[in-house]
Amino acid sequence: MEFGGVTEVAAALAVSRQRLSKLRERGDFPMPVQELAQGPIWDLEVIRGWKGSGIRSSAGRPRSEVAARTLGGRFVLEEKIGSGGFADVYRAGDRRSASTVPDVVAVKVLKGVHQANPDYVARFRQERNLLLKLDHANVIQMHATGDLEDGTTWLAMPLAQRSLADEIGYFTGQPARIVDLMKQVCAGVSYLHQNRILHRDLKPENILLTSGGTWAISDFGLAVEVERTTRITPTTRYGMGTDDYSAPEQLRRAFDATEAADIFSLGKILQHLITGERPVGSTMASSPFRSVIDTATSTDPGDRYPSVATFLAALQRALDAEATAGWESPEDTAKRLLDRIRVDSPTAADLEELITWASNLDEDDEDEMRLLARLRVGAA
Repeated sequence: MEFGGVTEVAAALAVSRQRLSKLRERGDFPMPVQELAQGPIWDLEVIRGWKGSGIRSSAGRPRSEVAARTLGGRFVLEEKIGSGGFADVYRAGDRRSASTVPDVVAVKVLKGVHQANPDYVARFRQERNLLLKLDHANVIQMHATGDLEDGTTWLAMPLAQRSLADEIGYFTGQPARIVDLMKQVCAGVSYLHQNRILHRDLKPENILLTSGGTWAISDFGLAVEVERTTRITPTTRYGMGTDDYSAPEQLRRAFDATEAADIFSLGKILQHLITGERPVGSTMASSPFRSVIDTATSTDPGDRYPSVATFLAALQRALDAEATAGWESPEDTAKRLLDRIRVDSPTAADLEELITWASNLDEDDEDEMRLLARLRVGAA
């Protein structure tokens, strides 16, 4: 490996030091590997690779066929890997990487800017503006952004390995693994809430596994800053969230969403992970996490956990209880509570546990309602 400073780089490119200073202003020019007191140092192998890559000609301009698919003078689009309602996603090479092989990134490009619904354009640009402010390991990062001459907006992000939607089966039946994942997701959501940002579209498809093995929240097209003075009015069902994961008050009216709406979505993601099935409705088998899910996904926002931290704490308690004592079936719980309240003077704690258990039963579950009736008869 050979390193050099400004003089050596100019010689490798066969340009003057003055010309080199101009080339360094380009977005695709390789980053120095180190900054020393006497100036920047580059890997000369990377410099020579950049010179012959097709990005630069002797005149210092990219070749026309490459320039046509290069954004920001840096990101060379390779292939389309996804398409949504108002944006396309491309795999792209980052010519500014400090190695001979360009880093691979994802570039999201707003499509049909002049024909697109104005709400879609506004949401895309709002996503960009929000990502510019965010810096957290569990929130997808933005490398760069820009606008083309025709008004098209683009933004470059890390290329995800896969989404949580692709990995549900890996977690089902693995409670410790589920809690570890939820800790990462909750860390990202807590960071957003601390910065007065609501995501409003949390779901497995929007939780991505990065190349570093970290789970990160993505897709801020529906996110909103709390108490913004300028708000985007959703005009379609798409603008309100995703039915199986979004809180009922948000689906009725997007601007009714608060932090509690994101907590509802966290509960639904947890339900999906526990059951292995898309969380349509609230019916699910007995589980140490059931009461956590029931509280997080209550139809009344006021009955949900007051913060992401309290949701996560309840989740951890459920995991700890399962690890230390095993999971108690509803039948065993009913028998244990009945034995405790049959005494002449049951304690306040016994009565409180009974009330809490009864309130968490599913009124639509015939087996659980039979258990409750049996307990009432036994206590009479």
